[in-house]
Amino acid sequence: MKKKPDINRRYPLIPKVILTPVSGWTTFFMNVLYSIIVLLCIWGIVKVIGWQDDRRTERIAASNTKTIGTIVKVGSMKGSYAYFTYVVDGKTYKERTGTPSSYMYLGEHYEVIYSKDDPSECVIMFAAPVFLKGELTRETDATIIHVESDLIGFKYNLRTGDGEIKRFQRLPKGKKLNVKKGDSYGIEYREADPRIAYLKF
Repeated sequence: MKKKPDINRRYPLIPKVILTPVSGWTTFFMNVLYSIIVLLCIWGIVKVIGWQDDRRTERIAASNTKTIGTIVKVGSMKGSYAYFTYVVDGKTYKERTGTPSSYMYLGEHYEVIYSKDDPSECVIMFAAPVFLKGELTRETDATIIHVESDLIGFKYNLRTGDGEIKRFQRLPKGKKLNVKKGDSYGIEYREADPRIAYLKF
């Protein structure tokens, strides 16, 4: 009967590996630690992106050139987005941007700031909605449904067949609105499309 080869004898340099079981608590705390690290990384990335966006907006705003942009397409893919067009010196530009909420509608108008040196570089100012001259508007009261530092949500029902309408509006930088959920607040809406409405400051 043949003897089994002695592995340690044939391969003397291979160390013996001794596995020690990891306790459940150790695994739990390691998972918590990894989760915290991931969240901190995500938070840091968001902060950096926000800082870069703020610097870009300030740089473009320094040109002191602005016009009116019109929403021409809306959609949702990993967040809501919109395409808008604006005209500078007779040339039409079309850009895509993220939106404050999914409650955006075709034909809305917002102020657009752009670079004097390169008009294609722009920022649409969702905190500066505009009704064009000649657009008929009406006023009513809405109910506040969401309050953040710079974003207000509201709903209203005009009994026009559109049912309950919800909107979210970005506030201008530094603007504070002394409201809370459930409060009533005045809005102005477009007569031709009552879904397009903005808070009256």
